[in-house]
Amino acid sequence: MYQENELKKLYERLKTQYPQYQLELSGDSLILKRLYCKVEVNRSGVKLYVNGNLYDQFTSEYVDDSDDLYELIEAFLLDLQHAGMKQGNETYIAATKQVPRWGATS
Repeated sequence: MYQENELKKLYERLKTQYPQYQLELSGDSLILKRLYCKVEVNRSGVKLYVNGNLYDQFTSEYVDDSDDLYELIEAFLLDLQHAGMKQGNETYIAATKQVPRWGATS
């Protein structure tokens, strides 16, 4: 079970690393929102949402360390960012199509 002081430390760490994200800390609940995702952390665990649908969830017993919790949230956000780049970023799509043409020389 996450303690209130752990959630506050997590909030400060996320706020420092991701100032562009919408963060809310209310007692024993932390919510991080982005355009297509949301992370809810409360005393019993964490829930990850994509496009309003539950993507995954973990109990506080499963992810029992605040550093592991931070890394889980960060990995989730980075995976979504990477998926968005692969699906919709024209520069990324064009670059990946060019890579096979450039070849690799050793």
